[in-house]
Amino acid sequence: AFDIGGIAGIFGWVVLATVTGWRPSLLLAGVMGLATGVLVALFVPGAAVGKVPRVDRKALRAVIRDRQLILLGLGTVGFGVAAYELTRLAGVPFSDYSELVFSSVGLLGSGALDRGSFGYTMLANGAARSLVVNGHHAGDPVLLSLAQVNQPIIDSLVASPASHAAVTADQ
Repeated sequence: AFDIGGIAGIFGWVVLATVTGWRPSLLLAGVMGLATGVLVALFVPGAAVGKVPRVDRKALRAVIRDRQLILLGLGTVGFGVAAYELTRLAGVPFSDYSELVFSSVGLLGSGALDRGSFGYTMLANGAARSLVVNGHHAGDPVLLSLAQVNQPIIDSLVASPASHAAVTADQ
C-alpha cells in the first residue's frame, strides 16, 4: 500500500505545489502527518498512548551508518523535482547563471547511459531540450551529470575510465 500511495503522492504533490506553492504544500504535509499520528493514537487497537517503544540503539546506529542507504537517500532526494522544474523554465533568465547542470542520468557498468533512468527519459523525450537550448543561447555551459551508486560498478568504471568513457561518448 505504501508503494502505491508513495507513487500517487509524488505526482499529486507536484500538482499541489504548482497550485499552492512549495511552502504551503510543505505546511500541509506537516499537518497531515500530525493528523495521522492523532488518528493512529485514537483508533488503532493496542496503540498505547504515552508508552515509548524500546529502540535497539546498536541496530539503529547500524542502519543510520549504512552507506548504501545514505547513497540511496541522496540519489532519490530530488527524484520528482526535475520533471516539475523543467516545466517552469520558460521565464528563467539563463544569463544570470554561469553554468547549468542536468542530472539523474544513470550510468551502466559498461559506460553506457542507462536508458531506463529518469534523466535519460527526460533527455530522450525532449523535456530537457529547453534547458540545453536556452542555456547555450545565454552562453552558459550545460553539464550532464551521470549517476551510479552501486560500488562494484563504480569500481569497474574507475578501473578502466578511458574505455568506459569511449562507450559513453559514443552515445
